[in-house]
Amino acid sequence: MLTRYVMCSVFFLSRIVLGNPSAEDDRLYKLAVHRDFFYVGGEYVEGPSGGSLRKNQMYVERLSTDRTPRQPYPLVLIHGKAMSGANTWLNTPDGRPGWASYFLRHGYVVYIIDQPTRGRSAWLPGDFDMTTFSTNSIAQFFTGVAHYNLWPQASKHTQWPGNGTKGDAVFDSSLISTLQFLLKDTEAQFRTRDGGGLYGWSVADARPSLVKAIVAIEPAGPPFEDSSLFGHGPSRAWGLTDIAMTYNPPVSSPHEISKLRIPSNETDREDCVLQAEPARTLPNLKQIPVVITVSEASYHALYDHCSVKFLQQAGVNAELLRLENIGLKGNGHLMMLEENNLEVAKAIHDWIQYQTSCGHERPAFRVL
Repeated sequence: MLTRYVMCSVFFLSRIVLGNPSAEDDRLYKLAVHRDFFYVGGEYVEGPSGGSLRKNQMYVERLSTDRTPRQPYPLVLIHGKAMSGANTWLNTPDGRPGWASYFLRHGYVVYIIDQPTRGRSAWLPGDFDMTTFSTNSIAQFFTGVAHYNLWPQASKHTQWPGNGTKGDAVFDSSLISTLQFLLKDTEAQFRTRDGGGLYGWSVADARPSLVKAIVAIEPAGPPFEDSSLFGHGPSRAWGLTDIAMTYNPPVSSPHEISKLRIPSNETDREDCVLQAEPARTLPNLKQIPVVITVSEASYHALYDHCSVKFLQQAGVNAELLRLENIGLKGNGHLMMLEENNLEVAKAIHDWIQYQTSCGHERPAFRVL
């Protein structure tokens, strides 16, 4: 019997709390959790001095509880660039429960991965060039964005715990868990691509019968090109990925996909590059509901609407959850680590419940 998964593109460490724990924190930490792990994939390569080495394997951690009723579908939580499964999902840098705790308490079986070459999915030294984020990059784009105001929404960022800059206890706690990631995207590296948001589309395209829904937390985008923040250069040649996707009518090269720029009518939203009509569809994604979740103050607020429009144009049942539209204001890109992280998790849980269970009301947010 096949198991279908909800992918969130969503046991614990020793409890170290920098502030006063809430009653909800206590309840989440008191869960009795069953933990096991395994590895998938990888291949042998010849070592430099004889014998073989292993590379490109992926660590997978499975967490469950005895709580009933259990949710009908497990969650697969996929971290993003410079992160791991541990520092994204287990707990926050100031010691509060993370999303893994929340979803376990609500009856999900949770799978947490470390992408190949990251964390417990060991990188083979010399295999690919690596880099990582500096303190300035982390503060400017993730933790202290209001201090730099690099995009129109940045000044609204209020939810990061601490001041978000070097020397702050929470910032330093987050920084020391930052990992390396691939310096360049080349054809040889696509299988270990660094952006977690890219995995969901490719997995669903390859195995649509095993994916019940996709929750994309500010995934890599926008379609076909980078944001103006990063130079507007061509990127994600297949739309939302650099990996070939299944289109109908079929294409053998991304150059066969005709594109058209749609001007924005809002000063704080970027233009969208979509398919020219008549648009090809993404047939393997058409039966999988998708929600792209974007926060009020993140740089993704500039362009994640384009990713939703691209998916809708391709026949996918996709919608956009802007957190500020449901009263969750002030979040940046790392919403799963911020002060209201469990409220954000609840909004995602409500959407999953609506998509996977009978009798649940539709969450109170609109498509665009």
